[in-house]
Amino acid sequence: MVEQYVSCKDVYKTRKFIKTLNLDEFIEKYVEISKMERYCSLCKNYGKSWECPPHTINVEDYWKHFNKIKIIAVKLDYDDNFRNKSYNHEELNYIMAL
Repeated sequence: MVEQYVSCKDVYKTRKFIKTLNLDEFIEKYVEISKMERYCSLCKNYGKSWECPPHTINVEDYWKHFNKIKIIAVKLDYDDNFRNKSYNHEELNYIMAL
């Protein structure tokens, strides 16, 4: 697993995690297509983006063409002073633009 830190104006640091898994193991442990599609159907963007359901293909059949999957996750670790402070609307807009 690779971990990388990048500082952003003393507000937060990002940690990037990269892991390659056997695809069969990933599907068995972490994937429930029908459950995911139910949750996705509640989103206002459902069906409006190519990566979102409903899909025009059978996702599980498509995945059978591959052996491995690379998972990339980014975690934001906020500074304690930043996390414990209250912010007004203007400050939150600034923070979200970082």
